[in-house]
Amino acid sequence: MLDIWQAYPIIVSCHRTSMYTGPLHGVRNIIAALKCRDRVCDIHLLGVPRSLLKRFAALNAPFPELKSVQLTLAGDEWLSTVLPDSFLGGFAPRLRSLDLYGISFPDPQKLLLSTLDLVTLRLEDIPASGYISPEEMVSCLSGLTKLEQVALGFRYLDTFPINKRQHPPLPSRTVLPALTSLRFQGDCNYLEALVSRIGVPPLEDLDITFFYCIPAFNAGVLLLHEFINRIEAFEAPHRADIAIDNGSVQVAISQPEGMVNRGTLKVGVSCTADRQFSHLMHFCELSLRPLSTLEHLHLRGSFPRDMDYSDLYGPENFRWADVFIPFTSVKNLHVSEELALAVSDALQQSAAENVLPVLQNIFLPGSQPSGALLQASKQLVANRRLSGRPVSINYQRGGLGKREQIFFEVV
Repeated sequence: MLDIWQAYPIIVSCHRTSMYTGPLHGVRNIIAALKCRDRVCDIHLLGVPRSLLKRFAALNAPFPELKSVQLTLAGDEWLSTVLPDSFLGGFAPRLRSLDLYGISFPDPQKLLLSTLDLVTLRLEDIPASGYISPEEMVSCLSGLTKLEQVALGFRYLDTFPINKRQHPPLPSRTVLPALTSLRFQGDCNYLEALVSRIGVPPLEDLDITFFYCIPAFNAGVLLLHEFINRIEAFEAPHRADIAIDNGSVQVAISQPEGMVNRGTLKVGVSCTADRQFSHLMHFCELSLRPLSTLEHLHLRGSFPRDMDYSDLYGPENFRWADVFIPFTSVKNLHVSEELALAVSDALQQSAAENVLPVLQNIFLPGSQPSGALLQASKQLVANRRLSGRPVSINYQRGGLGKREQIFFEVV
């Protein structure tokens, strides 16, 4: 049927939401379109069954006009699809974006040798069958001088054969001159082996999530410290955001909007709730520059409704003062509703300590405090005044991140 039309470029797109689990119609049309490989310029198969991806991978033919590939499995497909090294015929010279999620591609080097114009490479939620060693990964990246975005993420910590301390740095690093964004999720050892082999002078965004492991975490964090210090865009941060939930904790450091070399650094640790902040503070201590320019600190919590966060983060069980150690220049502290009472109580009890020494304002959600939070706020203000470090507590409607009129102030 496609032969009767003029030779227009073909975009092959199928997007099924995770809510839809019925049979996929039109498979024959999709395969027929893919067979017109000299005309196909974009392929986006999202949430499709494994059987369709296997048929696509089995074509094993070059796509000379292809510019973008995005492939994800259906949400109920737990078995991964393994792409052969002959995927796309091993030849896609015009490819600019390759995005695979939950799909094994254990030997991408043959294809990537032909994709010299590649700008975006995302290989995420990699299952065990798709493991790529750090050395192989760097080898794949070494010829991609136009690459701007890289995302590399693994599915499980204990699935991959990571050999500790068997990845000595190369005599010279592979420089990725155009790279501005790097996202990684996986093991500390892998990250250590990866960042010791690459140089990324223009990097603007770095997003890392560790699967916590002992003792590799120390070595990985120390090497990350060296890596971060080589990146000019992360100098002079203005704001820090700490976000916690019941399975991970993340800190994000950013610079003010409008800066020429504005950068954002995000580092998270996936771990049990009782270890979250100890791991976070360990990272801050080992890997962050002195945060002498940082004036704004945002604390956010997100928990299941049936979880009593005060059991974990209340002042009787957790040293909030230790969390605030790196943030000696913070003037404005913004706290979400879930953490408001715990943080207020903790600051009240640590008023005599040198915690947040130049703090001027605390912003809490809600237009009118009451009960325990109001009492804790008043006591905090009184204690800070006695210690010679007065602070104002401001309540504002609309939650954090919204610049609205302050409705109530405790002084």
